[in-house]
Amino acid sequence: MLATSRLLQRLFRSSPTLHTLVLLAITMPLVWRGEAAAAPKAYVGLFKDNAIAVLDTNTNRVQGTIPVPQGPHGIVITPDGRKVYVSSDGASTVSVIDTQTDKIVRSIEVGTNPHGLAIAPDGRQVLVGGFGTNQVLLIDTNTDQIVERLPVP
Repeated sequence: MLATSRLLQRLFRSSPTLHTLVLLAITMPLVWRGEAAAAPKAYVGLFKDNAIAVLDTNTNRVQGTIPVPQGPHGIVITPDGRKVYVSSDGASTVSVIDTQTDKIVRSIEVGTNPHGLAIAPDGRQVLVGGFGTNQVLLIDTNTDQIVERLPVP
């Protein structure tokens, strides 16, 4: 056992890649196990019903609906899966949904007719286009506050 331990120590020191692969082999089953505990969900806008449907993707069944302001138009989810942002083009807000509770935890006032949404690859910012406003707003996903207004033609 001692000889095996010394061999592993030598390998770890000589090959950082091997060290990383061993750590991944040990920890990946833990990640998969954590993901299996919570059923993946999908969020679908119900434009005429002014709601977001929450679907269980394991069973392909609707778990429930979340009422949102009139005309849900854009939907994005953070890469970590913790928040969903919904623009409502019949209102002037972007709703923030906590995916653990499937409840709106914040409404961000963004101005007339927010339409499309996009999220930065790192999930740190949500971009909101305002129909007819000639601007795009940047929302910081940590604070759920507008941090910048960018003019567009």
